[in-house]
Amino acid sequence: MGESEENSAEPTVILSEESDLFDFGGLGVHWKIDGADTGERFCIVHHPIAP
Repeated sequence: MGESEENSAEPTVILSEESDLFDFGGLGVHWKIDGADTGERFCIVHHPIAP
């Protein structure tokens, strides 16, 4: 991918209430960006943990 292609993409904005959220009794899994959205290069997952 050339430099002009990398810089031409618009930023992705994900609000806190968007995306899939699962709660496993104190440990959460909140997918923010899946690998399919990034060309399988990375994903972002938030793991909220209850006190």
